[in-house]
Amino acid sequence: MYNLKNVNLYFLIGESIIQISFGKYLTQFYFGENINISSGDEIVVSYMNKNLTIYPDKEIVDIPIKQLIGKIINKVEVEEDKNLILFLNDGIKLSFMSTDESCESYSINYERGTIIV
Repeated sequence: MYNLKNVNLYFLIGESIIQISFGKYLTQFYFGENINISSGDEIVVSYMNKNLTIYPDKEIVDIPIKQLIGKIINKVEVEEDKNLILFLNDGIKLSFMSTDESCESYSINYERGTIIV
């Protein structure tokens, strides 16, 4: 599993969310044609001073997921060397969290390979 501190993630900037899929064990975000992020851990959506958490195995309530489709990544940050923070247009922040170091939390799949965190 990777420590994201020294990983160049700038290839994400400018990509837009085209699809979001929810399964029993994973939540997947698809960006453009060749990039997706699959998460088995929590994802936090922050907007309008609210933080809403998505868990793969929990029912999704009060999260306007359709509003995320078409949003563009403007900025990428890494927090604590493991949490991926995507800043989208319209002030929305999408945080892929890594809460358990003993197993894979999320993976970033792109044309050059896979980054597992």
